[in-house]
Amino acid sequence: MQFGIDNQYWQIGPNFKGVKVIPPGAHYVYYSLKDEEFSARMGFFIYINHRQPDNQDVVIRKWNEKNQEFQLLDEQQEEISYQEGVRNMDFDKYLGVYPIDNYQQWQGLSNFIDQNTIKRIESLSNGMILSEEQERQFRIEEEIQQQQEKEENKDNEQNANADYDDIEETIEKLEKQVKDEEKKQQKAKKREYKYKDAYSSLYYSDIPKRKIITHLQGEALTQANFDKSIILQEVLEKSFQNQENSLLGEFQFAFVTFLLGENLESYDQWKKIVNLLCNCEIAVRDKFDLFYKFIPVFYEQLKQLPKDFFQAELSKVNFLNDSLKNFIEICSDQSMPKKLRQRIDKLSQMLSIEYGFLPILSLEQRLIQQAQISNQQKKFDDMDDDDLPIVVDESEGFISF
Repeated sequence: MQFGIDNQYWQIGPNFKGVKVIPPGAHYVYYSLKDEEFSARMGFFIYINHRQPDNQDVVIRKWNEKNQEFQLLDEQQEEISYQEGVRNMDFDKYLGVYPIDNYQQWQGLSNFIDQNTIKRIESLSNGMILSEEQERQFRIEEEIQQQQEKEENKDNEQNANADYDDIEETIEKLEKQVKDEEKKQQKAKKREYKYKDAYSSLYYSDIPKRKIITHLQGEALTQANFDKSIILQEVLEKSFQNQENSLLGEFQFAFVTFLLGENLESYDQWKKIVNLLCNCEIAVRDKFDLFYKFIPVFYEQLKQLPKDFFQAELSKVNFLNDSLKNFIEICSDQSMPKKLRQRIDKLSQMLSIEYGFLPILSLEQRLIQQAQISNQQKKFDDMDDDDLPIVVDESEGFISF
């Protein structure tokens, strides 16, 4: 098994029983199985709080060999017993040490994720988050089981319609049908537990792409949907009770479960929030605190991208290009607060230096570019007609001079 917590993972042996000295706050635990060639991940969030008296300093999950997953304990007394054992260092030699060297980076990715964020989003998932590959495998398994059940039902119908020679054979056949039906129900319950019930969707907030405003028409309506400030205000009121930190917490939750949990639903939500917050010119002015905190969160997330992300053929054309260009242009305006401009400058410099991404040209860069264009034009103007290049227009089939 490969086992990870936050931004560090290991291949573990049979004596491994957990991780100790975990700092306070939200942490993401995930694992993949050797039998599945480590291709599919499952994971869940935990929250460590050393100041609370309700045993939040020690989190217990027990490995279920049959279902191949870490589960919460049903018996509270058993959980308390394990927690006391950990505090008494009964399991200390079987516990790995949390990779504290990576903690600062992890804080930048998770500092707004609190207990309420975890409980709300995981409320439909039974505390377990599947990677896209794991969901695909479960769907295939479900389809195979359904096909097997269809074949079994077909055989049972044929047996039920057969003419029996004696009463003993009839009773034997009926008993077999009862047993087959019991097995079918057990399989159905197992499938329902394993996929539909235990691994339902994450409860993300609704982020609409556009807003229908009845009193606006034409250009005014178009402009209102380009600037998503109205949508942002509505989302904050309906989904987060105007708690801006909760929106940032969901933003971080989605990114972590996409990055480490390889969950496609989380990627979609992260993309929606990026598109929302990067296109709010009015809100950037009205909600300074939100965007002042958003920039360093976004900064840490973007640093997790591959270094060739904005240059490689497969990834250079992506939704982030337009979102980043628009957001940096909005925040770089001289009318914006100086502190905000300083933070956006740092983000822009990081993208330029580490990724070769130039969102917008500075004044100096624009002047250099204009000078180069002017010099090139002057060279053409000074050339004799005989020295001008020949332009071939292949679409018309002739040469023009």
